[in-house]
Amino acid sequence: MKVKDLFEICENTGVDLKVLSAFNGKVLCYNFKPEKHIEIAERDVETLWADLITYDRGYYKGVKPILCVYVDGRKEYEEWWEPESTIDRILSND
Repeated sequence: MKVKDLFEICENTGVDLKVLSAFNGKVLCYNFKPEKHIEIAERDVETLWADLITYDRGYYKGVKPILCVYVDGRKEYEEWWEPESTIDRILSND
């Protein structure tokens, strides 16, 4: 399933979609919108789970549900694994 397919399913539920890379856990976007995040929309969903965000705005306290997904992290892996910087990364123990 692609991220855009999952968004279409939960689009009218009021739940935000937080997208993370399965390679390094980096947050790719906090509130997925297919018209803004075109490259992310085509990635495959690896894992999904729900989370709750609590907030306190003076007299108003609340909880907002969000749907979190790990997506295919191949792009982040390719950026991390650049042949010319491999030796530098090994020497710096990164």
